[in-house]
Amino acid sequence: MPEFTLGERLLLHLYNFRSINLADYYNIPWDITQDGIATSLRISRAHASLELKKHKEKGNVNEAQVRIYGGKVRRFAYTLTENGLKAAMDVEEKARNAGIDVRTLIDLKKQDSSALLENLGGKDRMALGVACALRISVPADSLPPHDRSTIPMEPSGYTSIVPELRNRILAAADPEEIRIWDSYAADYYDKDGQHSAITDEDCRMVERTYHLLRAGRYVDACKVIERNLYAMILSDDRGFYETVRDVPLESVKERYLADFLTLRAELALSQNDLKTAREASEKLVTVDGGQEYGYACLTECLILRKKDSEAAEMIRKVNGSGNALGMVKLSEAYLDLGEIDKAEEQMYAAVRIISDNNIAAVAQRFLVQACIDAAKGQTDDANRHISKAYCSTNEIGKRNVKAIAKDLGLKIS
Repeated sequence: MPEFTLGERLLLHLYNFRSINLADYYNIPWDITQDGIATSLRISRAHASLELKKHKEKGNVNEAQVRIYGGKVRRFAYTLTENGLKAAMDVEEKARNAGIDVRTLIDLKKQDSSALLENLGGKDRMALGVACALRISVPADSLPPHDRSTIPMEPSGYTSIVPELRNRILAAADPEEIRIWDSYAADYYDKDGQHSAITDEDCRMVERTYHLLRAGRYVDACKVIERNLYAMILSDDRGFYETVRDVPLESVKERYLADFLTLRAELALSQNDLKTAREASEKLVTVDGGQEYGYACLTECLILRKKDSEAAEMIRKVNGSGNALGMVKLSEAYLDLGEIDKAEEQMYAAVRIISDNNIAAVAQRFLVQACIDAAKGQTDDANRHISKAYCSTNEIGKRNVKAIAKDLGLKIS
């Protein structure tokens, strides 16, 4: 099989951008700058500069200082000359004759992930792994020390990891290595705090917990859950839910079990995974401090599965418990079934015992009441209650409330 030099790979890379005109001053992609070329080919900027110099001497590339799309400063960008186009086409034909997909020569995400990881040095392998473990773009200097050209980057200096690359790298890595990457990612959100790529406290704690659980740092994760349970209950993040769902319960210390099971049950209900919700709820009612809320979650599962006779006993237990949030949950379950009168009756019972200090119950009460009002066609009351729900909850809850308001055609004032 023929080998391809770095100079040939560079020609193929620029050939992908042969339609770019450097005269189009303000609309030039970052990919054809020295940094963009270095990142694509996984070489240092100095090495890219050396190869570009060789091609300029051969008359293969044009060079111009332009303003990069999305960037604030001017950079040198490169395109192929007529001579360079011919040279690139010759390289493409060489690859085609050898049965090689040229994309694997120039596109990081098309290359064999196992081979890619094996060819990276320890620092670069760690940095790329962390960049793939993180679910959002972060500044390059947030990653472990590395050669910048190893990591796909945006002109802004933030990582640019497409899902295909992320999935391939994580699939090729060793599980223990992935845990190390996730542990670093979790500490990033703790270390950088509001200076991280996620500035909202609630959202950041969800993301930190996601990585702590994947890293197997269950005690650290449970401490965060204990302090931020309500914010996490409102999360509609599928990946976060699946991570919480898959944690072995024997790994959760007894003192954290009630909060952890509450989170698992609530997230399962929000994802319509009634089997997991019921299993978590049945376990929750056996744990100290989890009985009342566990019965409420279990009741919602039974109601949604239309097991009325089993639900009736649970309803009596919840209403007799004095657990305000649990009683609101029953109202929400009736609402899901379209039983508006029962939902309203249950809400009246809950409102009588809700304390203003019970922020979670207050916010959920206003939200469910808005849904009841909307179902009854009482739009003004629904708008008033949805606005109160919005003002009573955290940032994650606000997004949830806004989504519900949009679905119901309500206005938040």
